[in-house]
Amino acid sequence: MKQLNEWLFEISVPKGKDAHYTLVHWLRRNGLSDLFSENYKAITYVVFQYGDDYGLIGKSSVPIQHPIVEHNEFAINLDKPIRVVVQLSTKKRIKTPNLKYEAQTSPRYKNSIRLMNEAEKKVRVHKVMDELGFDPSSTNFEIHEGIDVPIYHKRDNLFIVEPTMNVIFEGLILHHEKFDSAWNFGVGNKRVYGLGCVRVLHD
Repeated sequence: MKQLNEWLFEISVPKGKDAHYTLVHWLRRNGLSDLFSENYKAITYVVFQYGDDYGLIGKSSVPIQHPIVEHNEFAINLDKPIRVVVQLSTKKRIKTPNLKYEAQTSPRYKNSIRLMNEAEKKVRVHKVMDELGFDPSSTNFEIHEGIDVPIYHKRDNLFIVEPTMNVIFEGLILHHEKFDSAWNFGVGNKRVYGLGCVRVLHD
């Protein structure tokens, strides 16, 4: 049996702000900024929507002593299949061709972004499955449509949306070190936006 600990808290996202701003502001106000720095993210979180409003559920891998933070402790048997859920982006970035020989006057275009197709979603899911440490030969997954997470871009002074999918994995953990890292620090490269938080599903 493996003992897992998490420190959970819920925060409402104010109108005109995004979840990232809300989390960073709350951590700074409570002297906890070191837990969500550029190089160390002991806090992962999930953005949720209720009506026209948004909120976030934060999960810390280190203890936090605060009135709204609750300690959750439970055990899982890694010798048996477990179920976890992860929220992931469904955006696909298309890079411009890398030309070896190009005139200096040649126009360059920015990378374009589009939604993933079903095949691309599965490729992404299999990469995350490996990050989680699952045995690919014994793991099943379900892809469910997620919400559009609003993200404020300060430089351009506008909100964009990050379309998401919720993926449920069920299988045996083959690499325990990978699972430990994923559980504590999340998966993927968009954790700053509230993606990649790993939650264990119980019966």
